[in-house]
Amino acid sequence: MRLIPISAPLALHRVLKEGGVLGVLADRAVSGVGERVEFFGRTALLPSAHVALALRTGATLLPAFARREHGRLFATIEEPLALQATGDRNADVREGVRRFARVLERHVARFPEQWTVFERVWK
Repeated sequence: MRLIPISAPLALHRVLKEGGVLGVLADRAVSGVGERVEFFGRTALLPSAHVALALRTGATLLPAFARREHGRLFATIEEPLALQATGDRNADVREGVRRFARVLERHVARFPEQWTVFERVWK
């Protein structure tokens, strides 16, 4: 495993183009870049880089989540997120973030005590 700073977009792109696996924290837009989508019934800014990278490279986007239970760590890997490239990149990214938000909502609602955020998600 190697860490790649988000400030190195070409390196991120290269990993995916070479068939590598890239893990991206995608539950909050700490950089302030993302899409405003409905999240738990209110508009929230969620990151979009994971969706944009998947659309641009053709990589499969697998939402994955981890939780602690009784001192053990459990991981859940969802089915691939269905993304569509219609030719309207902005609309495609926004729709992908909307779809990801629905998956994220399910996991946060099931284990809310496991989701810790230090930034405002909603205005």
